[in-house]
Amino acid sequence: MPAPTTLSAYWSAELARLDAALLAQRAALANAQATQQSAQNDYTQTGDALDAARKAVDAARKALGGIAMPADSDPLLQQMRDAVLQARVQAALYVQRETALRDAQALCLRLGARLDALQARRSAAQAARDAEDKARAQRQDWISSAGSGALKDVPAQAAALIAGVGAAAKAKIEADFPGNADPKFDLLTRVRARRQLGAKLLTLSRDDTSEAQRQQRLKAEACGRDSDKTAGLKLAFEQAVAALQNLALAPPRLARDEEVLTALAARSTSPLTAAQAKLFKADGDAALRGEREAALKLLKDRDEAQAALLDAQSAYGRALRAAQIAKPDASEAALIAADAALKTLHDKIDPAQTTLNNAVTALAPKLALLRSWFAAASDALWDPLDTLDAALDELDAFKKLVPATLISNLSAAEAALAGNLDAVSAEQRGLDLLTQGLGESADALRRETELSTRRAGSIARFVAAV
Repeated sequence: MPAPTTLSAYWSAELARLDAALLAQRAALANAQATQQSAQNDYTQTGDALDAARKAVDAARKALGGIAMPADSDPLLQQMRDAVLQARVQAALYVQRETALRDAQALCLRLGARLDALQARRSAAQAARDAEDKARAQRQDWISSAGSGALKDVPAQAAALIAGVGAAAKAKIEADFPGNADPKFDLLTRVRARRQLGAKLLTLSRDDTSEAQRQQRLKAEACGRDSDKTAGLKLAFEQAVAALQNLALAPPRLARDEEVLTALAARSTSPLTAAQAKLFKADGDAALRGEREAALKLLKDRDEAQAALLDAQSAYGRALRAAQIAKPDASEAALIAADAALKTLHDKIDPAQTTLNNAVTALAPKLALLRSWFAAASDALWDPLDTLDAALDELDAFKKLVPATLISNLSAAEAALAGNLDAVSAEQRGLDLLTQGLGESADALRRETELSTRRAGSIARFVAAV
């Protein structure tokens, strides 16, 4: 049977399997309960027969004790022989019937527990199927809209906003800042780069976390079990859904960004007074402007050195973690000595730190100049810039989306997850059979431990079935 390619198909197949298993389990339990009742009746009857046989032996022995003459013993001795023989037969049969009853009781307990587990699994599967039906309906709406509806045009709409009202707003806001065609000396270029540097630690932390999770999944998947692959495939599916959902939520965000950019573009006056603008832009003071821009270049060197050091530390940290996972008992020094690639990453950190230290030293005499320059602009200047860049960044992200790719990625991720869940279900059914076999063996061992001495006695003292 081919593996399912959708979660709905998987849950439908799983429910069908569970329904069939429940039907068979209920029938097996009913048969086992009937067998248990029959075994209970046989055990009770055999116990009664054994008591009667033992009483017959006692009666024969008592009758022998009351004979008047030796010749009277012959018929009574035969009666006693017959009574003893019957008691031995019933004793051996009693052990067999007790064994059968215990087997039936153990089987009923196992089947009842298995039925409870199947019912719980079936309830969970039904809940998952119901949730998937709702989620799939939502995804299908997104897919339809992304394929041929309004969502298909989101990238083009974002591009049009960037080129239109976005460009107008950008020109209006950036006009309040001093500019230079060379990025090394441009204030806005540095401001935006420093904003990214401020978020770099968060970005690296996310990357490190993702890498640690990936290493954990690889380690688990190396065991070869399908169930160890589920977490990674589920994460990939959730990420594909989130990517499509991001597109689905784009229209109101596009409208909001357009509104923000339109307001910025329509601003009639600068928030700077003439005196503030002269101080901030150093209008008419080429020497001050040149000194500021030279200091800006030193700030750029410091920022880039800081980013390089963070990258070097992060790269080494990830590589070291992978090496430690492979050899958990080795020291860091031993791992570096044994791994040329790890040593290369390690050896990049000190030079990067030295470069940063030198950049910090070079910048130090100019820090006061830069701080006074940045402080010359009020929040009334910085806030609109942040608003502008946030809107343009979001629009740029929407512009880069490819709806057809989002749809195909989602379909592929769903098919991979559905196929894996189907394989995990088969894996679980195999484990259930192993557990069932172990339970039967454990019950048999417990029963034989309790009954073996009595069975051995009945077999040794009488020709009884084993």
